[in-house]
Amino acid sequence: MDRTKLAQAVGEKVRAGPAELAAPAVRNPPAIDVCWHQVRVVHLPATGEIAVYRPTISVIPGPGPMSAVRSAPMPAELLDFRLRKTDEAIAAHRRLERLARRRVQAYVDQALAGVSNMVPLRYVVRYREGPGIVAADFHDSGVPLVRVSGLRTRSVSLQGCNFLDESKVRSTWGKFRLRMGDYLLSASASTGQVSIVNSDHVVGAVPYTGIIVLRPARRGIHMPYVEALLASSGFVRQIDQLKAGMGMQHFGPTHLAQIRVPWSDASEQKCIGDNYAILLQEASEISERVRRVVALLEERRLALIASAVSGQIDATTVRE
Repeated sequence: MDRTKLAQAVGEKVRAGPAELAAPAVRNPPAIDVCWHQVRVVHLPATGEIAVYRPTISVIPGPGPMSAVRSAPMPAELLDFRLRKTDEAIAAHRRLERLARRRVQAYVDQALAGVSNMVPLRYVVRYREGPGIVAADFHDSGVPLVRVSGLRTRSVSLQGCNFLDESKVRSTWGKFRLRMGDYLLSASASTGQVSIVNSDHVVGAVPYTGIIVLRPARRGIHMPYVEALLASSGFVRQIDQLKAGMGMQHFGPTHLAQIRVPWSDASEQKCIGDNYAILLQEASEISERVRRVVALLEERRLALIASAVSGQIDATTVRE
């Protein structure tokens, strides 16, 4: 079919009001390709079909005549619309993440509001801050030195850690070595973050200064309940009043000694602690899903902007 007959056939097809069709699912078919009023028209000689469809933002051309075909420019109004919708989707997902965390906070505060017995925190847990170690003691290998960056999730990791000499750890910092099940509280930078030692790779490591190790003060202490206490608004208010430092605020064991927390019987501890752990896990899963979706949406946004820079926007369609 020559181009004149193809154009006539296309004119009849478009005037008849055809629905837009997807690109033909044929691998590199021999085709006559033309652009007709920003509509891609493909004639497949093998079947005699005429496919009419609008091009997408990016088109991977095939060999032969199709390699010279470019996508039609995207109207500026369409670009603005897609950017706006992408930004709205990102904002909506981030709102969902904030709501999940507020749900956890609301549960903790409501559950602890009915507990009237207040006791000093030191009656509940024992706490010890990691040692201050100078950079001269850092090595390329050895015993891991856990940094605050390793407390970004609920499980302690070795992210950003340094290493210490094994013999010096045994002689100087042996009492600071971590055990399985220890709870670590960030007391500097991102204060209030709680993480748990639940990996063999972390057991035996040394926490750096700014990290406080929490262990039960006596038998019968349900540590998930303690974790809920540390997330409560009551604890946050008290510690905010005691923090020291002009730029990066921090707190330490002397500040924790002044904190009072609500204390209940063992059964209520377990109920509150277990429910808190479930809600916190759900919030963490939502945060992870939101992180992945937002990353894809931001990638899409960059692709749209790249299409503008590469000249795929028909600026003449912009309305003053």
